[in-house]
Amino acid sequence: MGLTTTKAPYIEQAVSNGEMYITQPYELYSVENHDTWQRLFQRMQDHWSRYANQRFLDGLDTLCFEPTHVPRLEDVNKFMAPRTGFRAKAVSGFVPAFDFFDCLSRREFPTTITIRDGQSLDYL
Repeated sequence: MGLTTTKAPYIEQAVSNGEMYITQPYELYSVENHDTWQRLFQRMQDHWSRYANQRFLDGLDTLCFEPTHVPRLEDVNKFMAPRTGFRAKAVSGFVPAFDFFDCLSRREFPTTITIRDGQSLDYL
């Protein structure tokens, strides 16, 4: 099951406990989660090379994402924080507008940590 969107007991438990801010339990990602990341990353690279502007591509290069596995937020933050002052902050799901903008005011960007299932790659 891993950390698949809508099927992750870790997330369901956090939501049930009223926890909006959580950690990224990297060991819970399944082989399927990493495979889905790899497939999606490869598909997006084709689109990015055709449609993305150079600033986006430069930023993507700076983050040093590995195409073979889900990124660790701590690694993303090592690259992002020194350059932008922002840090990714794991959340259990929907973040109300007030909390979202409060995070941004502290230069924290709320992000979910689940990976959609491999059958939902086209979902926006």
